[in-house]
Amino acid sequence: QCIVASTASVADQDKEVIETLVRDKSLTYVFDRGYINYHYYVQWALHMTLFVARIKANNKLPAVSEKRQVASNSPVTLDQDVLCTDPQTGKKARLRLVEYMCQDKKGKLIRIRVVTNRFDLTAEEISEIYRHRWKIEMLFKWMKQHVHLKKLYNNKPRAVWNQIYLSLIAYVLCEYMRLKTNKAITKWELLQLFLHFAEQDIAKLIAYLNRPPT
Repeated sequence: QCIVASTASVADQDKEVIETLVRDKSLTYVFDRGYINYHYYVQWALHMTLFVARIKANNKLPAVSEKRQVASNSPVTLDQDVLCTDPQTGKKARLRLVEYMCQDKKGKLIRIRVVTNRFDLTAEEISEIYRHRWKIEMLFKWMKQHVHLKKLYNNKPRAVWNQIYLSLIAYVLCEYMRLKTNKAITKWELLQLFLHFAEQDIAKLIAYLNRPPT
């Protein structure tokens, strides 16, 4: 595994991240809309680097095949081959466009559009690949909200890495304690209990977590 640290102030952070991370052809790389880059899409397709990348609703790619049939009860609304052109070299590559519907946290239906060079999977499997990628974003959101990663105490690289890894270790330990004591409690509730029992013996906290339900 590999992690690349970058900031929003770096103009070519997507280039830096992509060139560092995308190296292993045995993997399928999954990208959000922040990394839309037709140059890379064409290069990956030509060099057999597997990927699934979300594109915007207004991104235009010409269709080069008939629409594949999808089941009536499937969240997939479109499965079709499209042509992607590298704006730097003019080279073209045939990609697969998959569109599907999903609900956001407010229950609103939204349309997700992804392009990929995975022609060996079903459209539903491709939609699941991107959906599972979003779980990573939810983990980061939780860490920012509840593990205080939103505020960095020092901007030096070593300090940032230390804070991130310490937060991850704390997260795993909290989850381990929750599973071993009281699965009904949420991680947020467990953190609140840590604060409540901070100046008391840990045995009291464990006894509280193991108490019979009332």
